[in-house]
Order: sequence, then C-alpha cells, then structure tokens
Amino acid sequence: MSNETLEHLDESLKSIRSEINIYQLVTPTNLNAAREDFETQLTRDASSLDPDELQNPEFEYTDADFTDDREELKQLEADIDQIDVNPIIGGLYQDTIDEVYALIDIAENLGDSKIVREASEKIYGRPSKETIKLADEILSERTDAVDELQRFSSSQMETIMAETLEASGLNEWRVELADRGSVSVNAASQLIQLPRDREFTENEIARLPVHEIGAHAIRGANGYEQDYKILGSGAGGYHATDEGIALLLEKMTGLSDPELMKKYAGRVKAVQSALNGDDFSETCALAKKHGFDDELAWELSYRGAHRAGGFLKDHIYLEGLTKVTDWLENEGELEELMIGKVSTEQAEQLIQLESISKPQYSPVDILYNVEDSEELLKNR
Repeated sequence: MSNETLEHLDESLKSIRSEINIYQLVTPTNLNAAREDFETQLTRDASSLDPDELQNPEFEYTDADFTDDREELKQLEADIDQIDVNPIIGGLYQDTIDEVYALIDIAENLGDSKIVREASEKIYGRPSKETIKLADEILSERTDAVDELQRFSSSQMETIMAETLEASGLNEWRVELADRGSVSVNAASQLIQLPRDREFTENEIARLPVHEIGAHAIRGANGYEQDYKILGSGAGGYHATDEGIALLLEKMTGLSDPELMKKYAGRVKAVQSALNGDDFSETCALAKKHGFDDELAWELSYRGAHRAGGFLKDHIYLEGLTKVTDWLENEGELEELMIGKVSTEQAEQLIQLESISKPQYSPVDILYNVEDSEELLKNR
C-alpha cells in the first residue's frame, strides 16, 4: 500500500467521522422539557415504584442525511480491495469503515430502537457475562460516601493537566478551557479541553490526568507515531479497551472512585435492561431499586439505555476493564495495548507485525507523578 493511499484513507475517515457529531445528534432537542416532565413522576420510594404508572418521555431529534458520506465510504472500501495490503491492516481499516457506517445508521434513524440498537452493538458490542457479573458485584458492595470539601478550579486542573503532559513527554499537546460540560481528549489536534466553569474534587484533580492522559492521550499519541494513522484517531472497535486501560490506571494509582464505579455498574445494568426489552420507565425503576436517586436513575435510563432509541455504549467502561484484565491475566503486557487506539483483539494481531513499532510514550511516566501533583496543590 502506498503512503499516498494510506494518507488518503486516514484523512478521509478522519474527515467523515468529524462530520458525524454523534453525541450531539443523539441528544434530543427537547431534552430538558422531557426530563422535567418525567422527574415529576418520580415521587415514590423504589420499593413502591410501578413502571406501569409512569409515562415514558417522548424525545425529538434533528433529522440527518449522510448520503454523500456513504458513497465516499464505498469508494474507500474499493480502494482497500484493490491494493495489496497485509490482511491484518486491511481488516483494521475495514473495521473502521464498518463502524462509520454504523454511526451513520444511528444518525439517520434516531428514535428507531431496532436500527439504533443493532448499529450500537456493531460499534460497542454487548456487555459480556463477566462484565454483568462484575457490575452486580460492584452494586452489592457497600460504599461510604466521602465528603470532599475541598474543590479545585478549572484553572488549577489546567495546570495539573499541562504538567502531566510534560511529564509524559507530550510536549506538543495543549490544554484549554472551553464552554463544554465534560473533559475531552483529541489526539488528532493534540488538545485536551476542560469545562471552563466546573469545579473538581480532590479525587478528580488527581484521577482525571491519569485517566485522560495516561490512557486516551498517550494511546492516541503512540498511534500517530505509527505508519497507519488510524491507530491514532481510533480503529473501529477500540472504545472499550481505551476506557478499560483508563480504569486500570486508576486502580493502579489507588484513585478509583467507588461511587463512580457504581455508576459504571449501573450503566451496564441499564444497557442489559434495554437489551432485555425494557422501556424507559422499567429501566428507571430498576435503577432506583439498585439504590440510585432520581437524578441518577434518569441519567442511567436516558444516557445509558434509551437516548436515540437505544444508543447503547456506556457498558464499555466495565467491559473494557474486563477485557484489559483478561489480557494481563493471559500474559499480555500493558505496553502492547499502548501501540495505538485499538481493541485487545486488534492488538493481538498487530503486535506480530514488523511494521508496528513499540510505543514511544508510556503511562508509567506519570503514574508516579500523582503524589507530586497532590503535593503541588497543597502548596498553592
């Protein structure tokens, strides 16, 4: 495969993906109103909550048409078929094309539960029995709430993120504050964005740099050092392994948040609920029976199971942790998963190729920097 063709494939897939802002598309245009209407019904204890007495929210979505992108994907498939390429690499690009097709299926059929759920499964898979068991174990554990009185500003988090990037060797990367509600990592732009007006807890100020940089940024940076830049932007199916590594690094540094792990477990149960055919109200009632309050019961039902008709992806956090744990227990090395944004299954094939180089950046460089970051904050 020529370098010119590789660049064309990488740039075309990157461009099409950027056009499909799936998280914006799956967000209902009437989200706030639908939430207010539904939450007024959640006035009973979990033990007496009858899903049949709840009226499911009716979501509305913006129409989308990606016909031109479908045609471009067909041409990219033809390009792969006509070029003499290692089957493992060809499969990597085909996995990515298949994922983009599935994203388009979701974007063009918002609210159609059958199509959206099937397409979601193609991208994110289903929760395995091992993951469901892990979720049940986490939900059965008693956790004592930790009252973290100290709060840190977005500018303080920006400082810690920048110093963690420097410690990891990602000197070309930037951190900026943005008008958004969550932390994002963009390996293509070498950029980490933080919500401008958010406060961070003591746990988050130490945990998020490990999670976001140790897993997401470093895997992306290593991928862009490879000949196949799709390893930087993310090969189809990489998502669970990415999140699994992030959770593993949190455990290694003792920074896992028990309450957040319960939320991840709740997301697995919400996905399982939707796959079992439950409607929004039934998933919500299940969440409340697991001890989640009204706010989290809504979030798990909406985000975890029923937005867009069934955009099922939030099981990937614990699913990824299961996959990465299995990898390590079967004598795999963490370093082998850091070659780029790939799944454990893809990594197993790719590490056999001479054309795949060892990762240049390692999360080990920042794992021992956590105490330094905490000490730095104490002196501010």
